[in-house]
Amino acid sequence: MSTRFLLRDLACVLAICLCAVATSGARAIAQDLSTREDPDLQQVAVAYYVEKYRVEPEEALRRLAIQDRAAGIEDELTRLLGDQYAGIWYDHADRGRMKIGLTRRAEVHAGAVRVLLDRYGLGAEADLVPTEFSVAELERRQGAIRHEIADLIEAAHALTSYDTRLNKVVVTVLAALPAREEVRLKSLSALSWVFIRRIDIPTLAGEPISCNVTFCNSPLRGGREMSGAHGVCTIAFMARDRINPDQFWALTAGHCISLTGDTTWSARNEAGQVMVFGSTAYFTDADTSGSGGDAGIVSIDPWRSWAAPAPIPAVVVKGSAQTTYNPNYQIRATSFSSIGQILCRTGRTTGTECGEVFNLGADETTWYDGVFYHTRNMGEVDMCGSRSGDSGGPFYKNGRAYGILSSYVSIGPAWCYEGYQGVRGAENLLGVDVLLSQ
Repeated sequence: MSTRFLLRDLACVLAICLCAVATSGARAIAQDLSTREDPDLQQVAVAYYVEKYRVEPEEALRRLAIQDRAAGIEDELTRLLGDQYAGIWYDHADRGRMKIGLTRRAEVHAGAVRVLLDRYGLGAEADLVPTEFSVAELERRQGAIRHEIADLIEAAHALTSYDTRLNKVVVTVLAALPAREEVRLKSLSALSWVFIRRIDIPTLAGEPISCNVTFCNSPLRGGREMSGAHGVCTIAFMARDRINPDQFWALTAGHCISLTGDTTWSARNEAGQVMVFGSTAYFTDADTSGSGGDAGIVSIDPWRSWAAPAPIPAVVVKGSAQTTYNPNYQIRATSFSSIGQILCRTGRTTGTECGEVFNLGADETTWYDGVFYHTRNMGEVDMCGSRSGDSGGPFYKNGRAYGILSSYVSIGPAWCYEGYQGVRGAENLLGVDVLLSQ
């Protein structure tokens, strides 16, 4: 869902709200955000939230502050709860409060979870919620269903995902299915831990996105153009090899490499000169690798001019209706995504936009030149703005890297979203670590 608010209108309303409310709580929120998030990027997130949930800008800002303070808590909860981690989510029907799922076996750690919340300044903004299944168990059950309906997924009639808020496996299907598929679906709908979502559209297939984002001078960074002989794509983040720390990589979408066949990639400086920066590419993309991921890396060859100065841990925030151009947005950490979380994405064609995570671990079926490609374990964001020119772009928020733009689906208002490869998964699939600022 793209934002319709103009910068000048939102800025004025936001300023009035923040100035008019003289409470210490409002000042604390503003101070907290000023040290954690770029003000222009936060305006995009606020505008999205205001439009979707029909709240005042001040309230949207307060709710986003909860999410920003929580950044990174997933890792600590996973270490604390182990295989009983049941995920977190943000409840927009309950004033944006953070919810933490606790299985019965995890309840013995409730006190430690409360201590952790207090350390993050979230003790008054979070609730512990009893859940039946951990994330690991949801993923196991999702895998079984994915195997059972693999032919429906391959035909773009169905996809699976999981939702920590529902604590269920989600099976999304077309509203009208052949009779034999309806019979199989009926058996799934009888399972208490399965949620069936019907979508009245002709197909669930989306499209991989090509790209040509903004050029700029060295050093290399995320959120900018990389071009091959047969296509152009976006660098998501800069990365370092885990085995050879002197080797830098440009991290992008795997389909950018697999669908073009290009192994030599270039970047354009501000004078418009196109110069090669890397000659070797590795990728994992849908069925071509068996991993189900969509991530690729292109080397930063040390003998080429783009290698000095060295790549930096930053992405470009594009100029848009609500942002000013910022080529040095610092990436300080990587993180997993959570249901209800607001993430932002850079795209050359559409500028900078933000949207809400509504699916995790999702299957995606895309088509290219009449061929279906199937990916797994994608995140999905309620954002409809991406177009040709955005693929491989970075998803980020509060100085953290979350994902890489993989695909988009736009079949009218009934079914419209963007899919992304999680950054942690991309790092592990390719043996690299995203560059982080100190």
